[in-house]
Amino acid sequence: MTQHLFGWLLDIYIEKSKAILWIKSEDGRIVRLTDKYTPSFYVESDDPAEIERLAAILSNHPNIEGVEKERKSISLSAQRSNVAHIYADSILGLKKVLSDLANVDGIKAVYNVDLLHVQWYVFQKGVPPTSKVYLTLNDKNELACIEAVDDSSEIPPPPFKILFFDLKVSNEIFPKANADPISGIEVLDENQEVLRSFVGAKKEVLPAFERYVETEDPDFLIASKIREKLAYIVERCRSLGLNLQLGREVVDVSLLKRLFPYCHKGRVTIDLGTFLLTGIPGIVERARFALIPPGLAAKLSAGRVVDSRQCYQAFRRGILIPKSAKSFDGHTRTAKETVLSNRGGLILSPKVGLHENVGALDFESMYPQIIIKHNESYETTTPTCITTERKGFLSQLTETFLQRRLYFKHLCRRFPKDSSERTWCEQR
Repeated sequence: MTQHLFGWLLDIYIEKSKAILWIKSEDGRIVRLTDKYTPSFYVESDDPAEIERLAAILSNHPNIEGVEKERKSISLSAQRSNVAHIYADSILGLKKVLSDLANVDGIKAVYNVDLLHVQWYVFQKGVPPTSKVYLTLNDKNELACIEAVDDSSEIPPPPFKILFFDLKVSNEIFPKANADPISGIEVLDENQEVLRSFVGAKKEVLPAFERYVETEDPDFLIASKIREKLAYIVERCRSLGLNLQLGREVVDVSLLKRLFPYCHKGRVTIDLGTFLLTGIPGIVERARFALIPPGLAAKLSAGRVVDSRQCYQAFRRGILIPKSAKSFDGHTRTAKETVLSNRGGLILSPKVGLHENVGALDFESMYPQIIIKHNESYETTTPTCITTERKGFLSQLTETFLQRRLYFKHLCRRFPKDSSERTWCEQR
């Protein structure tokens, strides 16, 4: 029987051949969904005319489920050419295929292999995590269809529930899970005031905290250095023979090879410092911008977040992502050219003293405005000019999000300084 659901895409990760999606429904329920995930990548042949022959050879590999010939661009400025789209039978099978490709003649390059599996899945769906969504489910609780619902003008963040906590260990500097016991766990409010303390015998603190988390059922777990603290908790449980559950799905912590996100399935973990800086609205914006899960978006650097968005933009435009690409292609300059062109702005030192009738002139979002106005991008800029015949990759991306940034920047001025609405606008 087909079901329909409105809610928010709380979290998503890949397990073996499935994508696991956690949805916070409009009525507050948490729904776990699964969807098939097929890892894939692209291959470019030394001779584009030989792509069909190369595809036929690759299709005989035991870990390749299918091969399709497609037309893609291999760079921002290149015309589309024939490439082979390779589908592997599993994540482990993908590693085997990539390893064996080294022995296949005629392969010029492979593409899209450095994306995280969760990135590749989300890119194909085109629905950013934390988005409001409309879903169709089949009778096995599997995803049949997912569509983003436009809530771009809304000020409040999605109704995610937060739990703050802090861990007290006998050795606060370099705690060792097998030697230094937990002296207590504190649950905090948004002002970091203690709401609840769990203390007692070493085997009582962790189960008491586990029961509290299960009862409160938060969507976000937030603490300073949270990954280190959760790793300590898991290792401490292993040494005590406890199978502590801080997620919404039961796991055997003694068998976990990768702790994150598998030790807290169904809940998102955020470092306290990041939360205090951006709040949930800011984390939501980062996740939607980069099309990555909120826990990952919160811990990545700004550069990595921008890289993820550029990769998605490239995917949408049919541009393949080269292996180990740290940035998109552009004009290569000599060291002398770099020094001469990157000397920075000219700063004029004022005369010391008191000055009257001083005016200030500021440009709102000056650098992105320059990128948009002059169509500056990797593929439009040459040593002699900037091409304006077509909209540049970077200027197109920048324009969309500059408009969004300025929308909230101007909107926040309508609200009192101490209001939640103003804080949410600033965080967004």
